[in-house]
Amino acid sequence: MYDYTLKPLLPKLFKKGVITVFAYGQTGSGKTFTMKGVHNNAVNEIFKQVGGKAIKVFMSFFEIYGGKCFDLLNKNNQVRILEDKNDKVQIPG
Repeated sequence: MYDYTLKPLLPKLFKKGVITVFAYGQTGSGKTFTMKGVHNNAVNEIFKQVGGKAIKVFMSFFEIYGGKCFDLLNKNNQVRILEDKNDKVQIPG
């Protein structure tokens, strides 16, 4: 899945782009397992492409469940999804 979905988008990151990956499906269908593999492959490819250069990469992991959004890297704290005046999605904090 990684080779056909996320890998072709990685060059966009090096042009100050943003990539969003959604995993949608029924509880227990394997989304977490699949996304862990996608995440691992992406991180390995990013480090391989930068070849020791100093760069900053920011990653966020959120779960949207029951109409609420949770930050998976911050103790599953609930967060708000907002849109700014430039129509860009913002998640405070």
